[in-house]
Amino acid sequence: MYLLFTYDQLNRLLQAQAYNNMDIANNTWPNTTTYNGRYENTFTHDANGNILTQLRKDETGNIIDNLTYNYNNANTTANKTNNRLYSVNDATPQGTSLTAYRALMTDDIEDQGTFNTTNIAQGNNYTYDAIGNLISDAQEEIANIEWTVYGKIKYISRMNTSNCNKPDLEFNYDASGNRISKVVKPRINGVLQPLTAYKYTYYTRDAQGNTMAVYKYENPGTAVFSLTERNLYGSARLGA
Repeated sequence: MYLLFTYDQLNRLLQAQAYNNMDIANNTWPNTTTYNGRYENTFTHDANGNILTQLRKDETGNIIDNLTYNYNNANTTANKTNNRLYSVNDATPQGTSLTAYRALMTDDIEDQGTFNTTNIAQGNNYTYDAIGNLISDAQEEIANIEWTVYGKIKYISRMNTSNCNKPDLEFNYDASGNRISKVVKPRINGVLQPLTAYKYTYYTRDAQGNTMAVYKYENPGTAVFSLTERNLYGSARLGA
């Protein structure tokens, strides 16, 4: 199987299609018919490059995502205010196969309810501050995102609802804006756990700010740090 990607003249991804029937002996693809719609992914965009819709199919060709992205003025021809995404709707029909898929893909985007055009800044899944930074995400149970004056995330607070088991996150930076530590603060049923449950990650850097090593400290009260990554010449990419 191979994938064919189609782009428009502005290099925006429009479609990904899967093909099969490769002739391994001759290293050719004699059949140019798509793989029965399997793994197909299509997009539409507005003139400014915002994704408007996305359609995704699974390994059997069934639709697993039929997404519509809602922006300010999304239902008019007017320009979208600051290109901010406020919610995503999923029109995928429900069924046994989809239910089984979603049981496996727990991080998949679900339908985020009716798009509230009356109170667009506060009545939808995503909210923003005055300069456009994302400050909340209801589906991810993020109650607030605190930013530094340099545009870096300082703190992510989760909702204190009874079904929230996602952790708070704290990030610290040096004077040059390089991340030097991350603190994971677990929640159980919305309740923030004590300091002894926190997990720490420390990033050591050279004089140029390149990451040289990453250490984890997951047992407060001990003096044990685990070296989890050693980046030669600081060339590895720093993840979240």
